[in-house]
Amino acid sequence: MKDNECYYLLLDEVQEIAGWEKAVNSLLENANTDIYVAWSNSKLMSGEISTYLTGRYISIPVYPLSFSEYLAFKKGSHFSEKELLNEYIRMGGFPMVALGNFTQQSAYQIVEGIYTSVITNDITKRHNITNYDLFNRVVKYIVENVGKTFSSNAIVKFLKNEGRSLSVKAVYNYLEWLEKAFVIYRCQRYDFQGKSVLKTQEKFYLADFALKYCIMGFNPKSIASML
Repeated sequence: MKDNECYYLLLDEVQEIAGWEKAVNSLLENANTDIYVAWSNSKLMSGEISTYLTGRYISIPVYPLSFSEYLAFKKGSHFSEKELLNEYIRMGGFPMVALGNFTQQSAYQIVEGIYTSVITNDITKRHNITNYDLFNRVVKYIVENVGKTFSSNAIVKFLKNEGRSLSVKAVYNYLEWLEKAFVIYRCQRYDFQGKSVLKTQEKFYLADFALKYCIMGFNPKSIASML
C-alpha cells in the first residue's frame, strides 16, 4: 500500500488471530483503507467490538432474508407470490436454503446445523454452561412459546414441575445470551397510561421461522404466533 489508491481489506474470522485489533487500528490510522471485519460470536460478540477498535466504525448485523429479499432470491420462479410466501414461512429465510432447491426436510437439516453451531459454540462454550440438557430445555421452552407473554418466573416454575431446579437469574442470563447470539429478539410491553416500558411479561420472537421448525417440526397452527 505505497500509493494513494484506496485499498479494500476483508478479514474473515478475525478473532482467531491474536492482536488483530492492533493491525486493524494501525491500518485505519496510517493507510487509505476500507476495512470489513467478520467474526464468530463464539469469541467476540457484536457489543464488544468497541473495546477493540478505536475511532469510528459501523456495525452491520446480518439477518436472515426478509420476504422482499426472499422474492429477489426467487426471481424467475414459476411460483406465485402467495406460493412463495407459504414457502418462506415453512422454510425460513436463510440464504443457503433460499438459493437451493431443497425439500422441506433437507432445509430443516441445514438450519438445524446452524442452530446447533450457535447454541454449542456461541453460547454453551463461550459461557461455560455445564448443564447443557437444562439449558437446552429452557431454549426449547422459549421456542415453544414464541409470541406469547411469559416471565422468567414462569420458566422456573415450569422446570420445577419437571423436577428441575434453576434460578431466575440463570434464566435471565440464558435469555440475554440468546439475544446476543441473534437467536431471539425481545419485544417489550409498553404501558400507555404510565408511558413506560414494562419489565415483566415480555415476548420473544425467533430470528427465523425455521429455527423452531427444524427442532420441533412444522405446525401450521403456530404460524400466527410466529408472525
